Amino acid sequence: MQMEHGPVDFIMIGFPDSQASPRVAEGIRELEESGTIQVIDLIFVSCNLDGDLRVVELNDLGEGEYEAWETVVEDVGHFFSEDDALQLSAGLAPGTSAVLVLYENTWARALTTSVFNAQGSVMLNMRIPREVVADLVGNIE
Repeated sequence: MQMEHGPVDFIMIGFPDSQASPRVAEGIRELEESGTIQVIDLIFVSCNLDGDLRVVELNDLGEGEYEAWETVVEDVGHFFSEDDALQLSAGLAPGTSAVLVLYENTWARALTTSVFNAQGSVMLNMRIPREVVADLVGNIE
């Protein structure tokens, strides 16, 4: 029996204003086109100047934003509920926004299948923050 998917990650990317930058959409699209990831779901949240959060679905974005982001997902899975999005983005500062992205690490499909077929299991999976890696590299040089 084979596994049919790689590990799934969640990331929340914040922006200093009310719009999710199309540059991030371009970066995500490049990762998808290279086969590195596949976006499963995404949802947008903005926090107005009074501190009120608003959840925005892809289809509810303004025309310019929609065009930038709609190419990132073939079919949004609707894994995020509005309550999920509000809870995850509770710390957004007034006047800012975020995009919440759920994605499969498609690059890891073969490894996942190999581990599964060997009746193995992942014992530990950690992401090392970029800042920590930069400090480590700086200490080595």
